[in-house]
Amino acid sequence: MACVVNPASRIAMNTEQYIESSDVVFFGKLESIEQINDEQKAYFTVIKAYKGSPEFKVIVINKYASSCSRTFENIGTAYYVFAKNSKLKNNYIIPGTLATFMSLQQAMDLDLKL
Repeated sequence: MACVVNPASRIAMNTEQYIESSDVVFFGKLESIEQINDEQKAYFTVIKAYKGSPEFKVIVINKYASSCSRTFENIGTAYYVFAKNSKLKNNYIIPGTLATFMSLQQAMDLDLKL
């Protein structure tokens, strides 16, 4: 089944809900990616934290298991990330059901308000 509403559009329409349900929300630069089976390990430099207290360098585990999952792409791109804490320090998780991140370009196109 296809994703009915683009995940970035869903975040833009329900930003407060995504902030509330996330442990950490930040704007950061994607430094590198490791592909491991059905997930990515994305390394970020945090530029600005909106919720939580992420360190300057963090790892985001992006699991994708549905049609609403997306992959991080384009090293050097800036992203807004809404994530959950993991058991490891400076590591966060994007659940497999929905991509809870968007690029700076998507945020500008969708007029994201944080």
